[in-house]
Amino acid sequence: MNSSEKISILVVGGAGYIGSHTVNMLLRNGYQVHVADNFRESRKNIISHENVTYHEVDIRNKEG
Repeated sequence: MNSSEKISILVVGGAGYIGSHTVNMLLRNGYQVHVADNFRESRKNIISHENVTYHEVDIRNKEG
């Protein structure tokens, strides 16, 4: 892998308390982070960073 390529990591529940701390640690270490969360107990874009992408999903939803 080229040193300029970023590794992408998916953090399920990344907008919550523990998940947001995990996301911050991954960002400090140079990862591209995708956050999957239903945002029921948190808010979208809690971390504003160019290497974070938010996906509003509920993993309990079998249809989608």
